[in-house]
Amino acid sequence: MIIYVVCHNDESEILANDQFSKYDWARVLRLKEQNHLFEGVVYTTELLERYNEWKDHDFVGTISYSILKKVTESHMNYIVSAIRPELHDAAFFHTDLSDWFYCHPDFVKSIYYELVNDLLPRHAPANRWGFFSCWIAKPHLMLSYISFFNNIWLPKLEAHPDVWRNAEYGGGTLSKEHLLKLTKRVEHYPCHPFINERLPFHYFASFGLRILF
Repeated sequence: MIIYVVCHNDESEILANDQFSKYDWARVLRLKEQNHLFEGVVYTTELLERYNEWKDHDFVGTISYSILKKVTESHMNYIVSAIRPELHDAAFFHTDLSDWFYCHPDFVKSIYYELVNDLLPRHAPANRWGFFSCWIAKPHLMLSYISFFNNIWLPKLEAHPDVWRNAEYGGGTLSKEHLLKLTKRVEHYPCHPFINERLPFHYFASFGLRILF
């Protein structure tokens, strides 16, 4: 199993190396390129560039460098130890929130379900989700997701008329100047990252795969 610990600057890379160096499954991955997809950019090029490193493992996945601020270490260790290829196709680090988009305007949720209903064969229970790019899957499923994300999902998402509207992310700490430099378009958090982080669970669940929560 390989799980890439995604980080984006010197501070987060130092933290990732400090907290995850003891795990043989962890690989610190500092994003070379950042844009309006935020952590989601890892699924555009970064993982494919490392394909030969993970293609022969039972599972491959991603976690945020800050995951230990959001879930306990025992929770993370449980998923890593519990997922088995004969029983599971994928695993998610967090589920069962009553409202996926509780901290965003209703139109963010509407965009997501509009695209999911259009592009996936069936949709999953609304009270289940994975978050912060923290999930694991068998390599062939990761490849399938990457292909769907880049070739089908992103073109539709980028073409949506409302996707650049302010997602009103209350937990954001980036300045307007930083956001403008990152997105090259707006001084606020657009909808892309908050929509995309919900997608992996719905993608896998829509095909009836065996998922560990």
